[in-house]
Parts: sequence; C-alpha cells; structure tokens
Amino acid sequence: MPQPTKLRATAPANPVRFNIELGQIEVGTDFSRMFDVRSGTLELWGGASAIWSHTSGSGFVSTVTPDYEGGRARVELGLDHAFSTNRRFSASTFYDGIGADGFESYGLSLGYEMSF
Repeated sequence: MPQPTKLRATAPANPVRFNIELGQIEVGTDFSRMFDVRSGTLELWGGASAIWSHTSGSGFVSTVTPDYEGGRARVELGLDHAFSTNRRFSASTFYDGIGADGFESYGLSLGYEMSF
C-alpha cells in the first residue's frame, strides 16, 4: 500500500510585510424621463454624484499604488430608444474627475439591439 507524501513548507526568515487600504463613498442623484415618439419610446436618463476616494499602502504596495485622497464629481447622460419590440438603440456618456487635480475619466457607449 502506498504511503502518503508529506510536504513541509517553512516561512522565510524575513517575511515580506505590506498593507493596502482602499475606500470610496459615492452620493448622488439620478433622473429618468420617458417620451412617446412617433417611432416608439425614448428614455432620457442621467445623473450626478459626489465621490470621495482614499488609497494608500505600505511596503512594496506603496510603490505600485499611488496615494490618492480627495473628492471629485461625476456626471452621466444617456438615452434608450425602443423602435419596436425587437429593435433598440442606446447611447451614453460620462465624465468623472470634476474638481480633482490629476484624475480624469470619461467614456462613450453606443449600442444597437435587434431580436429575430
């Protein structure tokens, strides 16, 4: 009968120590408005939010994660147009980093769906 193999691991004499802290709080408001249009329905939506972020680390982590602590604002706007039960177009955009030095993020998304 084979005997079980025993594995043994030892910790290095000088263990690597690090810590990382991440935090984010976001408070905002959103809106949505539906419109009946000749070719279906149109929804206009958007929002604005205030964000506070904190990132810090020690040890090796502090060399790869920048320390950032501060507030910023984000806005977004989009629309969804349902032409019929099987066709839909959507578009949205956002900008993040209002009021923050050294931080900026933005994007645009377009979509078209057709079921058959």
